[in-house]
Amino acid sequence: MIEIHCNASPFIFKPILKLLNHLRFEPTTSRGKMILVLLDPFNEKNSLFKADSHLTDAQTKEEQIRYLGNVELNSKMIDLARILATTLKNETIIFRMSPHFEMHKLFNTFLKHLKLQTGNEILLSIETDEGKPCHINDISSKIDSLYYSSDTKKTENAQAIFDAARICINTGDYYSGINLLLSIHNLQYDDSLFRTEILSLLAICHSSIDELKVSVFYWNEVYKQKNYNPQSRSSYALGLMYLRHLPKQFQDIDLAEKFLNDWYEKLLNDKTQDRIRIQFDQVFNRNGYALAAFKRGKLEEAQTLVSNGIATLDEIDSSLSIFHQSVLYYNLAQCYKAKNEIQNVEKTLEKLIEIDPKFNLYHQYLIEFYIENNMINQAAAAVEDSFKVDQNHLHFHYLKGKILLLQGDENNALKAFEAAHQLNPLDTGTLGYLSSLYNSQENYEAVLNCLKTFHFKFSNEHNGEIIINNLVIALLNDSERSDEVNALIEESIGLKPESEFFQEIAELIKEEYAD
Repeated sequence: MIEIHCNASPFIFKPILKLLNHLRFEPTTSRGKMILVLLDPFNEKNSLFKADSHLTDAQTKEEQIRYLGNVELNSKMIDLARILATTLKNETIIFRMSPHFEMHKLFNTFLKHLKLQTGNEILLSIETDEGKPCHINDISSKIDSLYYSSDTKKTENAQAIFDAARICINTGDYYSGINLLLSIHNLQYDDSLFRTEILSLLAICHSSIDELKVSVFYWNEVYKQKNYNPQSRSSYALGLMYLRHLPKQFQDIDLAEKFLNDWYEKLLNDKTQDRIRIQFDQVFNRNGYALAAFKRGKLEEAQTLVSNGIATLDEIDSSLSIFHQSVLYYNLAQCYKAKNEIQNVEKTLEKLIEIDPKFNLYHQYLIEFYIENNMINQAAAAVEDSFKVDQNHLHFHYLKGKILLLQGDENNALKAFEAAHQLNPLDTGTLGYLSSLYNSQENYEAVLNCLKTFHFKFSNEHNGEIIINNLVIALLNDSERSDEVNALIEESIGLKPESEFFQEIAELIKEEYAD
């Protein structure tokens, strides 16, 4: 039995890190290395693993204008559970939680997938005392202690707490970063810029984890500060929030344009800042404005603005400008796509991969483009190339399955979807295809087995409807469970009464039983 004591801490991944330390975990893949960087950000040895990352992940979050946030964090928890599955076979694990320990949802995701991958007994026990604090390293122990200290002591050590938060954030741990920043953001400081930096990082964190209205609040606070860098960053962020990121009912093109244009006027007249800094800010201000033009149907204007930005970054010619170019090339591809310029879309997506070849999403975009345009041979070649980057990326296996189906190769498509399912047994896109293929082979037992963790109330979109249909077919062909069908359909209709799909299934079942 493995026992892990969980004490109160601002660091949300601490219990998982304690488990890894107990196992003496040493990552052997790039993905494993990057997960360890996330979990143990203060270990200098782990910082060397950054070289294995893609270009986006290698930047500080202040420099990034693209945040993968919750998607990437969930993916890393799922991948870690899979990586540990062989090490933890037949091991019972008990997490002993102190009365003040708060279990984070990402810890829950890790435990859930660890159970799915191993089948092990995983126990949670609430203890009656706090227990001894666990020492991971000197920095985390120091920050742990400061986090729970008085306001006076936190004020004296605010810079150390802020620096620790920034390190967490730059590894992708936004939640621990928020915990640390909130512990110091209401304290009194002589330096007003320091508080602005705290607010900026809070805005970035909340944006990254899809708490967009909270992020807008913080960006507005930053925008009020009379300092060049925070104002420039916040004007662009607010413009993009109102153009794209906020839910549609809160989007406002006019307000977004005002944020962008007001600041652009200042950029044109500013003589105090470094010339290259001004050029960078102008490029991304106009990149934001290009999105407004795009949304208004002014495709030529949008394309010109983005192309000009790429040319300017070419002239700057630095590693940072290359990273930022990738964002502009993606936007250029969207302009070409809207104009149905297929060859230009392809060339631009290929350029993205040339800029950042380790970034899974860019390979995914190109494969999906080929599938959408019925370029199946190119899609097949692209998906094989993608496996050279990451053999354990679910979407690559999923897309390979779709491509093989389009090529009429059901047997190998099934293998691809099985590989995707092994990476994440709860992915509904995979489950839809997998259960359909099992039914087509009359392997109804396999359908029931792969859907044992599925429930429509957690996935009541189109994929969920397809899965329910496949489950009904399998149940009807299982003499011992066919009586479950009516209850399943009634429950599904209760959850989604507007579904014509379920009504049709209910009618077909009535006719079947009537015969």
